Amino acid sequence: MPLVLPIAQAWKAFDEQGKPIDPTLTEQLRALGREVARGSCQFALTPPTKADAAAAEAAILPESDAEAKKGANAVQGRAFTKRR
Repeated sequence: MPLVLPIAQAWKAFDEQGKPIDPTLTEQLRALGREVARGSCQFALTPPTKADAAAAEAAILPESDAEAKKGANAVQGRAFTKRR
């Protein structure tokens, strides 16, 4: 499983809603997500069911576009500091 998916010029790769512009990138991100899910199932004591996965997804997805934009704006406004 790859640990990263490098995205050249990431600021150009996504639209204003945060969705990938290129369908190829969309599929690469989905493939990475599938691999992460598959890997987590291999390490889980009890593999998640479809209902478990749906509940987890519902808990992290924004309920509206406004909520998604609010979260994106919060991330952009954070000040990051270098580790020493």
